[in-house]
Amino acid sequence: MHRLESFKKLVKIFILAFLCNEMHSGFTQSNAAEHHYPSSINGSEATWEHARYQASIRLALEDYVFGEGHICGGAVIAPSVVLTVAQCVHNYQTQTSRHPAELKVVMGTLNRYQRNEHTLVFGVTHVHRPKTFNAHTLRDNIAIIMLERDIPPTHPTVKPINLSISAYYGAKVEEEAPLEDALRRNTYVVTSWFVTEEHVPYTQLMSLNATELSDQHCAQKYGALYGPDMLCIAFAATQDKETACQQSAGAALVQNNLLLGLSLAESLDGKDTTQSAAFVDVSRHAHWILEQIGDGTNCNSSLWATLFVLLFTVWTAKRTKWSKFWH
Repeated sequence: MHRLESFKKLVKIFILAFLCNEMHSGFTQSNAAEHHYPSSINGSEATWEHARYQASIRLALEDYVFGEGHICGGAVIAPSVVLTVAQCVHNYQTQTSRHPAELKVVMGTLNRYQRNEHTLVFGVTHVHRPKTFNAHTLRDNIAIIMLERDIPPTHPTVKPINLSISAYYGAKVEEEAPLEDALRRNTYVVTSWFVTEEHVPYTQLMSLNATELSDQHCAQKYGALYGPDMLCIAFAATQDKETACQQSAGAALVQNNLLLGLSLAESLDGKDTTQSAAFVDVSRHAHWILEQIGDGTNCNSSLWATLFVLLFTVWTAKRTKWSKFWH
């Protein structure tokens, strides 16, 4: 009888916890949905046609309500590789890189709070960032996230984006002219999720029109933080003056399905007519990226993971054997 009552109490607690979680999830999504995208920024809601590379990088423990764990954006560049900024995977409390087990990556959804039949939720096996990354000066602010398995090549809403051809050669002199010409033609697009000043999220992924600013503009804004491996980009504002908002770190700068840059965390003021933002120039880190990812599939990660498991098993077995011997 006592066991039956205890079981009933456990069932009631489970049901109550489930209902509270559903209520919190519904409240979060409806509360976020009430805040429309600010018209002060010249952009629109992104579509799958131009954003199949988009990834949402999340803290696994914080994502118990789907979408709440989002910390930054990223770009899928290979079947098991997501590229983002190093500050995204840096734990500023411990001053160390986050452990892969802390992270998960969500792809195949434009609404960060919605999960459908095409949504992919992958764990992380490795996190790579340059040894020269500096969390305070943001030098070499680039990171590679290796996924636990490959993205299916025929997936309808997720597809890797290419690095620019010039990035493979790292020839800055050769790439400057076409890069500047492209910027002047206003052919750049930035995809990002935003939050308000009150930290209320806009649920939909947004696509912003971008143009060029000189390095001097960003040097004046960022000071010493604006480094030689960065690009200075501007968002054109409309005549509507609205509240400021903040874009996710790791927002992708794209031109003709080529990934050119990833943003720092950025606050955009609706009262300014020109919104300048600094982006990490992916081409400056192309050689390091290619060295780390190999062929871009999960086989490299799986090999190291299997080797680690085998070594751990052998070590455990030997430890058990010697423990029995001494006891």
